[in-house]
Amino acid sequence: MRRLLAFLIAASTLVYADEATAESHPATGACAPCAGDVVINCAHRGTGVNDASGSAFPENTAPSFVQAVDEGAEMIELDVVHSSDGVLMVIHDDTVDRTTDGSGCVGDMTQAQLQMLDAGFNTQMASMGVTIPTLSEALAAVSLPFNIEIKINDTAGCPNSNKPQLAADVVSAIEADGRLIVVSSFDAIVLTEVETLNPAIETGFLSTNNNDLDAAEAGGFDAFNLIFFAADEPLIQDAIGRGLKLNVWMLNEPVRMTELIEFGVNMIITDDPDTLAQVQTEYCADYACDDAPPVNDKPASSSDDDGGCNLAPGPQRWSALRWSMPWLLAGLFFLRRRKM
Repeated sequence: MRRLLAFLIAASTLVYADEATAESHPATGACAPCAGDVVINCAHRGTGVNDASGSAFPENTAPSFVQAVDEGAEMIELDVVHSSDGVLMVIHDDTVDRTTDGSGCVGDMTQAQLQMLDAGFNTQMASMGVTIPTLSEALAAVSLPFNIEIKINDTAGCPNSNKPQLAADVVSAIEADGRLIVVSSFDAIVLTEVETLNPAIETGFLSTNNNDLDAAEAGGFDAFNLIFFAADEPLIQDAIGRGLKLNVWMLNEPVRMTELIEFGVNMIITDDPDTLAQVQTEYCADYACDDAPPVNDKPASSSDDDGGCNLAPGPQRWSALRWSMPWLLAGLFFLRRRKM
């Protein structure tokens, strides 16, 4: 009888331990992460812009990239074009007129000539020694991943872009760097060149037209990068269903950011990474496991019929003892009678 009693106690302990372990480590009931944490906060040309508004930081420069990191950016977007001597320079326009104190086509100037110009022009950093960075200088400025947009010249009077050489030089820079760097462009030809040279590099087809989703898919690109106002939930879900990521750009408005996070965008490219960082924080502030289904198709440890990820409620872990208590009491009773 003593052996029977010991067996019952041991069995109860094991069952209880098993249930407690299942509650403490609900591996089969892990939850999907909050969508606000999943979406990538990508700083558009860093943070700041060269215009008459007197921005604190000049776009596409090392100071703007560093500031974007401080504001919560998780990726930096920048633009590259060739100088006349074939160096990848980080500048958005075909000419230097808007973003520097100089004038003329970028493609008509050497690296040395371009870096003599004041890239802090029309910002609070004017005349402070800010220069147009090369791509290698930009990549060295911060340790975040990058989104490199290859610009194709379309300004009359400026040299035509050498698309194969642009693609080759960008691919070489990415391979030499080693970190996560994606490539985007409005030009499908240059993106195809990148894909051909290195299929492992992620590519995104830029557009202002939601009908270009078909072109992004047909080109075999990884993402469709769409102007934010053309994106809606059906389109986002359509892209996801086709195996494409849907990234939006030029989005600075908090309410719309929240809406597109809810719809499932992969990346938001914004002039205001600090605003997006705040939206992400607020979006996930009240997030709980019940807000999302399990990340796999195994049953969660919860009895919740909605498929949520609650851990097993506290009283359940006492079920083993409740089940075994009558047998324990009976064993003690018979053991006592035998002693009598």
